[in-house]
Amino acid sequence: CALPISSAEEVIAAAAACEAEVVLTGGLPIGFLRSEIDTWEVPLKSAGLELCEITRPWDAEFWPHARAGFFQLKDRIPIALRSLGLV
Repeated sequence: CALPISSAEEVIAAAAACEAEVVLTGGLPIGFLRSEIDTWEVPLKSAGLELCEITRPWDAEFWPHARAGFFQLKDRIPIALRSLGLV
């Protein structure tokens, strides 16, 4: 199931409805969603659910360089694309 959810209780209910054992989400390095998902870990574990975050290789390669504006990242783009085997 793929559902928009805003609380640990909704996650647990949705997982039960889908008979899921694992809750999968995209990797969230910072922000209000990161803070919210951090609060889900204990309730999900108590409900017998594993919370699994997936970070795409593309995001893992570029994220560390996207800190001080575009120009620092721009210089890293050719290296990152080679590292990902895209050029």
